[in-house]
Amino acid sequence: MAAIVTLHVDAVEERRARLVAEIEAADAAGDLRALVRALAAPMADDLTTPLGRAHLRLVAQVSHPSLAYGPAFQVSDAPAGTQVVRWLAAALPDLPEAIRRERLVALRAQLIGLFAFRATLRDTSPEIGVVGTDELFLENLVDLLVAGLQAPPSDEAVEAARAERRRHRA
Repeated sequence: MAAIVTLHVDAVEERRARLVAEIEAADAAGDLRALVRALAAPMADDLTTPLGRAHLRLVAQVSHPSLAYGPAFQVSDAPAGTQVVRWLAAALPDLPEAIRRERLVALRAQLIGLFAFRATLRDTSPEIGVVGTDELFLENLVDLLVAGLQAPPSDEAVEAARAERRRHRA
């Protein structure tokens, strides 16, 4: 199973590398939408084939949530994906570190989970059809994820981040 996941991650990474090169060429490393799209669009390509959709579901099944708290892209060497995650962290300088970390963890979970959901819907519910195209799904997903990253943290979240920082200092 690890070999299948690695093969899938490597294929997505190859597609992502092209988007990273475009971001670098356009000097757009601070553009949240371009960065989130660079993570999502290569995954969306897998919606177009039964094998790609199976890969999306498999990744969701074997991606333990605790992996999100470690270094990005631990399964396979993924310099493009890792670079996008670094840029994302740098593009959110006004968020307290703990909140930024939690948002990036949530971003990972949402990408993996929602692509698996979409793949399952495409393969198991043809009688209801899929509302909207995969392109609409992708662009709307990117909008939602960017909005979540940009949302001002609530007073409660900021206080929870402060409490976490105090716990770590103690």
